[in-house]
Amino acid sequence: MEAVLDYTGAPKIDVISHSMGVTLSRAAIKGGNYYLGKVGNINLKPINKFVRTYIGIAGVNYGALLCAQAYYYDNLRICNKKNGFYPGVLDNNNKVVNMSQFLLNLNKDKTKEGDYAYSMLSLYDTPIGYNG
Repeated sequence: MEAVLDYTGAPKIDVISHSMGVTLSRAAIKGGNYYLGKVGNINLKPINKFVRTYIGIAGVNYGALLCAQAYYYDNLRICNKKNGFYPGVLDNNNKVVNMSQFLLNLNKDKTKEGDYAYSMLSLYDTPIGYNG
């Protein structure tokens, strides 16, 4: 995104993202400190003031349903509870608990992704889950 701004000289860009790209682009736009596993931490500066319109299509903002299944959680690095897409579980009060720290922090941050932000999702999306 920064390369597009530099190359074009435009004051602002429009961002359209899909699936995991929604979550990752939101993190890049909002900035912050992110754990990258063996690489360590990366600290990104926010660039939301350079985004005119942000569109997220079927984003994995609350985790990937497959990551809740034991086989995938144990075998896919993208499903971990630190910087992955683990969606958490429902407690006895139907509240989500134990969501990955990455998703929890990202969704807790109320920084707007751009001047205008839109999201499209399905109520019945198999990878994301019901009402994702």
